[in-house]
Amino acid sequence: MAPDSRDSLFLPDILPCPVPGRCEFHAKIFGSRDQPGNIAEEWYCWRCDKMHPTTLTKAANPGATRPSTIESLPTELLQHIAGYLPVSCRASLAFASRTLCNRLGTEAWSRTAFWGNKSERYNFLSLLSRDLPTYGLCGRCVMLRHYDSECAWPLLRPHREMRGIQPPVYSVSEFLAQRTLAYYRHGRETGTCMSILACSGTYRKPWTADDRIHAEYAGFKDDDLELGIPIKYKADARLAADNLEIISHVQYQIDLPQPWTSLELAECWAIIRGLYVCPHTLSHWLVTTERQKESTWICSTCPTDVRGTINSDANSDENADENGNEKSSIVIDVWQNSVGRCGDRMTDTVLCPVSGQWFRKGKIREMFESARPL
Repeated sequence: MAPDSRDSLFLPDILPCPVPGRCEFHAKIFGSRDQPGNIAEEWYCWRCDKMHPTTLTKAANPGATRPSTIESLPTELLQHIAGYLPVSCRASLAFASRTLCNRLGTEAWSRTAFWGNKSERYNFLSLLSRDLPTYGLCGRCVMLRHYDSECAWPLLRPHREMRGIQPPVYSVSEFLAQRTLAYYRHGRETGTCMSILACSGTYRKPWTADDRIHAEYAGFKDDDLELGIPIKYKADARLAADNLEIISHVQYQIDLPQPWTSLELAECWAIIRGLYVCPHTLSHWLVTTERQKESTWICSTCPTDVRGTINSDANSDENADENGNEKSSIVIDVWQNSVGRCGDRMTDTVLCPVSGQWFRKGKIREMFESARPL
């Protein structure tokens, strides 16, 4: 069961899976959500061939059980050593124990508290966050925020339902991205393998009452009309810029009962209505761009690249069903870059909204393709 503690983080509770329970990929690791008692203390990742803890906990203080070697040094020598350190590192060293704090003083802490020294404050909090798995550092607020903080990390799965957020089918919260970066920078104790960001499965997008009528005219099967349109998805992430950024890629596929260009305009809108590719962008351009075979889009608010592809080829046997009818599908690729803010790229009901144009079209995709895979 999930530990009841503000100092521990139960990973299965914050997975990015968009489906009820867990996606097909994470169900192989943790089982379904209906079986919380069967989750082991460690899980095996066959991609990196390592074991990882299911629950991240606050790092133990070795000084609590044995004296620290550095504490045995003379005060003058300690202060001399600390004088060579940046302000953020001196503050962190003094924070290590009460003995070091008494001998080094709190002057470095006071300097990191001034907003005029924002970079040192950020570096100091970044050092502290290594040992605090339940806290994430916001680059704009320059504050450590708990994963369950009000208005922070809205794209974490537990927050979506409580806050009534209409998220994309798949989206990585900045908090989860930070925990992944922590693993590759500092080790397994307070971070987790990038496989935690991988997802695959089928999401059922519900129809509105009017859209269901149009979907029936379009030729969708009874199960699809009843349960919602099936959207196959597969997501992955990579490290970029010397382990400083997370670039995610998710591919959606919607199988169509007839070619996209043969559908009525209202039927096309019924299929893609409410399908967000990022917190700000709907997939409306698939209809408004004259239904081209391939089209691209970029979000004007967050660093997101999108490509839509219409797959249909009447002359190919692979794109025909058992009756010889042409098959067709929409494939949507979304590349997204982490921004390091507790607002999770959202613009409303958050502490630090994201705004402004970020990259030229195609830049995030290029960053993903050149980044290091797991």
